[in-house]
Amino acid sequence: MHNHLEQLQQLCLITSEFTKKMGSSPLLFRKITDGATSLFKGSKALVYLVRWGPTPQVVASRGLGHEFIEKLFRPGHETSPYELVHTKKCPIYLSIASKERDSSRDEIQTFLKGEGLEAMLSVPIKGDGETLGCICLFFNRDFPPKSYHLRIIEMFANEVAIAINNAQLYRRLRESEELYRELYDRAPCMYYSMSKDGIVLKCNNTGAEYLGHRKEELVGRSFLDLVEKGSVPLARAILESTLKEGHSEGELGLVTRDGNNLHTTIKATLSGLPGGKEIRVVLTDITEKKKLYEGLGRTEKLVAVGQLASGIAHDLNNFLTVILGVVHRMKEETPYNKGIKKGLDIIRKAAMDGAETARRIREFANIRVDTAKLVPLEINRIIMDVMNYTKPRLETIAHGKGVTYHIKLTRTLKGAWVLGNPSELKEVFVNIVNNALDAMPAGGTLTIEIYREGEGLAVSVKDTGVGMSEEVRKRVFDPFFTTKGASGSGLGMSVAYGIITRHRGEIKIDSQEGVGTNVIVRLPSTRKN
Repeated sequence: MHNHLEQLQQLCLITSEFTKKMGSSPLLFRKITDGATSLFKGSKALVYLVRWGPTPQVVASRGLGHEFIEKLFRPGHETSPYELVHTKKCPIYLSIASKERDSSRDEIQTFLKGEGLEAMLSVPIKGDGETLGCICLFFNRDFPPKSYHLRIIEMFANEVAIAINNAQLYRRLRESEELYRELYDRAPCMYYSMSKDGIVLKCNNTGAEYLGHRKEELVGRSFLDLVEKGSVPLARAILESTLKEGHSEGELGLVTRDGNNLHTTIKATLSGLPGGKEIRVVLTDITEKKKLYEGLGRTEKLVAVGQLASGIAHDLNNFLTVILGVVHRMKEETPYNKGIKKGLDIIRKAAMDGAETARRIREFANIRVDTAKLVPLEINRIIMDVMNYTKPRLETIAHGKGVTYHIKLTRTLKGAWVLGNPSELKEVFVNIVNNALDAMPAGGTLTIEIYREGEGLAVSVKDTGVGMSEEVRKRVFDPFFTTKGASGSGLGMSVAYGIITRHRGEIKIDSQEGVGTNVIVRLPSTRKN
């Protein structure tokens, strides 16, 4: 009786350890085999499960050789210990000393004898109305189990079944959590959770990568620190509205680690948790979409103005043709008079300038590509010509104002070709360089770089001038928009935009007030021939 109580106490201690091993299946299975051998001193043990992995398998063993286990549980073998208990639905005891002959047991007895074992006790692991597997105990002596031995091992097997079911549930839960975490981290949107004060509690990988940070660098920071200055009041209003109304949304500008702006949509909701309320935010990057819409809007504006300008230019050209014709006749028919001739020359020059203005007004809105006029051009040569064209103006301004300009061509590319119209591309870069000089009334540095970017080429023209505000930057390509007052036509950058668009390129402006402006022109590359 004393031994029975000791075994029951030991059983309770062993099975109580199962719940501590739920997080690690190998540790749980090892604990089961260790527990079985400690309940029955001098025994060896294994655990066989049918549905734990992709195929039925021995998940743990103690004191048994690999070859012996493989013999007992050969795939498709109908006389394995599991098949015996699965058929009988009760514990099966086999001893090599038994004189009872049974073909289904003879082979197992032969394996036992070959391994130097005397007996085996196989117990089914039952759960949810099915046999999950079996626990097998092996003895070096004949050990006919008594009824209380069978009760102990069956109680142990029941606890094992519960532990395995719990372990399966735990594994599924962990797999589900891992799947959720993977979906959360790899989601295309940026996810942030923050406190009521706007302190970041956690974020997904996407949210960190978009801003160029690691997740741990963002946790503990104020969300407002990640927002561009112009959007901070709106971000604060969105968070306050979320706390009051439970949800809010809008558009926000974020700042990356490199200082670039990221345009996003934001949807914020208030979530109530046991530990307190937190704000959950979903941010979607719309930077490229915004650029696309801005480009489409700019193109539509140019086309609309171009259509209007075409009509005006057509009528203007008719008027100018009449004026030029009359001037020509008057010069031929009027007796020579120095004063009259000078006046007619002024009229003719003004009419020609008017015709050129009409042409430029129509030109900036023309986005069609005339491929017949496009030829392979070496970008280095284009830029060198532009520098030569602008040098006289630069020297004149520097001498007249008593200031100094430093021109740097820091990077060039040999054999870099683009398909383009030489006069149009030179017009673009001359305009950009002249704008840069105008932006540095007190002198400064103009840096030009030519480099490859993906499959295309890029030219950067960077000045250290007064820079421009975000409002001005957004309107730079608008026709007739100028910051030069009466001295500017407002067509230079509009024409440049039209030309680069016709060349299937892109023109981008980065600027900061008091720091300077960087104009980047991207063009598709080509070969010389």
